[in-house]
Amino acid sequence: MVVLENRVYVYNFADLRLIDAIDTCNNPKGLCALNPDGKDSAILVTPASQKGFVRIAFYNPHNSNNVFKAHDNAIEAMALSKNGDILATASETGTIIRLYRTEEARLSQTILPFQEVRRGSTNANIHSLIFDNAAIPQYLACSSDRDTIHIFVVESNKDQKLKNPTGNLFQKLAGNDQQKSFAQYALTGKNMNPKCAFSEDGKQIIIVTQTGHYYEVQIDEKGGIPKTVISQKDLLNTQGKQ
Repeated sequence: MVVLENRVYVYNFADLRLIDAIDTCNNPKGLCALNPDGKDSAILVTPASQKGFVRIAFYNPHNSNNVFKAHDNAIEAMALSKNGDILATASETGTIIRLYRTEEARLSQTILPFQEVRRGSTNANIHSLIFDNAAIPQYLACSSDRDTIHIFVVESNKDQKLKNPTGNLFQKLAGNDQQKSFAQYALTGKNMNPKCAFSEDGKQIIIVTQTGHYYEVQIDEKGGIPKTVISQKDLLNTQGKQ
């Protein structure tokens, strides 16, 4: 893929044949998402030409696409699960993250989120939005310029009600379907602008900051604030903690 500010070009890797050319709205960050495990079908998500809309394209065995409104404001971040079954999106306000089942885009023009989670009530610039590496993801992580990593439980996991006691039932009784994060990790510095990823087994969250710091933190299945920092390094200082 080649992602430009207002267009995305998709090529066949074997012979560099142009497969698709997609017009987008202004996309200075080059936002797009491709399912990492595309054995059965490659799924590509890009901003659509209209603000707040996303375009889901399916390639192999049958090419098709669907455009739908995900947010009122411009899209700030997007991520696909490993096999592409679930899409997560956040807007430039950075408060609400919505999760969609991509299969619905194949079957219907009307696509509604099956889950909404709330990062916070104050606006933030989202730097990372990522699922764990499982075929059926258990967690979704988010980092922002607020220097806190939020980890959410994905509802597709069968144990969600046990591991997230503030889940749907309790939220609906309170008149709010937006779930709060199941676990958080706040960085101690300022203006660190972190990015995050999961370890291969999904049990640790890995954080790298703009200031050159690296953290590997154990995720507590009971939620809350992770207390076990497995590794902490200052990548710009060879004498930093190991």
